[in-house]
Amino acid sequence: MHKLGTILAFIFNKIFIFVLLLLFFTGLPLVGVASTFTSSQSIKDILSESSVYTTVPDNILDIIELEDEKTTENELQQQQLTQPGQQTAPSDNEQALQSEKRTIRAVLEENGVIDPDELVATIKATLDPEFLEGQVAGVLDGVYRFLDGDSNTLNFELSLKDRSDVAAKELKQFVTNSLSDLPTCTQDQVKVDEEIEILDINCLPPGSNIGTEINKFIDELTADDGVFGEVYTQEDLDISEVDLEGAQVAYRVLDGYASFLWMVIIGISFAVILTAKTTHRGFKEVGVIYAVVGLLFLVGFSALAKSADLNDLFVSSSGEFTPGQEQAIRNIVEPVAENLVKEISSHMTIASMSMLIVGLACFAFGIVLSKHHVEHLQIHHQPDDGDTARHTAGVDTKLDEGNTTNNITASKTQTTNPTKVSQTAGKARPVKKPPKKIQ
Repeated sequence: MHKLGTILAFIFNKIFIFVLLLLFFTGLPLVGVASTFTSSQSIKDILSESSVYTTVPDNILDIIELEDEKTTENELQQQQLTQPGQQTAPSDNEQALQSEKRTIRAVLEENGVIDPDELVATIKATLDPEFLEGQVAGVLDGVYRFLDGDSNTLNFELSLKDRSDVAAKELKQFVTNSLSDLPTCTQDQVKVDEEIEILDINCLPPGSNIGTEINKFIDELTADDGVFGEVYTQEDLDISEVDLEGAQVAYRVLDGYASFLWMVIIGISFAVILTAKTTHRGFKEVGVIYAVVGLLFLVGFSALAKSADLNDLFVSSSGEFTPGQEQAIRNIVEPVAENLVKEISSHMTIASMSMLIVGLACFAFGIVLSKHHVEHLQIHHQPDDGDTARHTAGVDTKLDEGNTTNNITASKTQTTNPTKVSQTAGKARPVKKPPKKIQ
């Protein structure tokens, strides 16, 4: 029965070791992800360290398009009406629509009136990084309040209204300086009923006043429904298909994932110790597993944090964006993604160092227990000096008792039969009687 128990303990010990390794290599990497995304401060730090509040204004002109696809399609239909003998294939229409997608920078460079770089500098003066960071922080706080359960509804605001006065001043001065020398449009350049687009203008229609047009442009931007007047909330997002309750549940699971996983790992570790052949051997096994896995993760995630390069992560093959737009998006997103990887690696590095320290401590404790076990066995199998002295004293006592018994027996024998006693001691000799005294 004892042999069967030993065999079962051995089998369960190996099973628990396998489960422990499986938890480490499959579950532990998610600890870094959970620790990063369940902390609003971590996300704020990632965005700040990625200089996203500077790169967005730098690349905004390369992302936003001014082209109206409906107008382009109407022009194509008008072309087909004016040239009924020529039919345009659908693929040609698609190419024409694609070719008409122009970003603000492309339009400005084509017109040659407004310098795109100067416009970027004006935007950065209007929307400074500190203001943008404060707006994004407010949105993140609203989202995490909902995910944490502190709010029953998702509420946040994003508004540029506080910068409307600055925007009106900076943009008005910039546009006035840029368009002050505009020539008057010729008859061929003027289109009937065409509204003046400040950013897409290269001449001033006859009878127009540049000051009036600039004021109109600024008023549109700062109006209540303009870019610098409207307050954007969660209601402006199309999140009708998003399961908000499911998102809350998923967030809470992710938030408690690290604690739950470590509790399971600690429980399995104790199971390995209890099913080992000896306790000190169990501590050594757990120590080796923790130390080796911790060292592997420490080296791997440290290297990943130092060489985080995601150049090939954002390769677009759908043709949805132009090459200039793709590059602008990469300029914004790649630093964020790289810092995100570094943040996750940082959490995993801390966890790996903790595992390495715990592993070495368990292994050292196992060695101490092993030495104590050996000393304990030696004490129980080898008598000490006191036991030896007591054993020797007992033998001497028995010998003394034996000699005393022999002496008493010999004395009795000598008294009753002196001749016999003398014979027992050596040769038989007659006992001489003392001579009688002659009177």
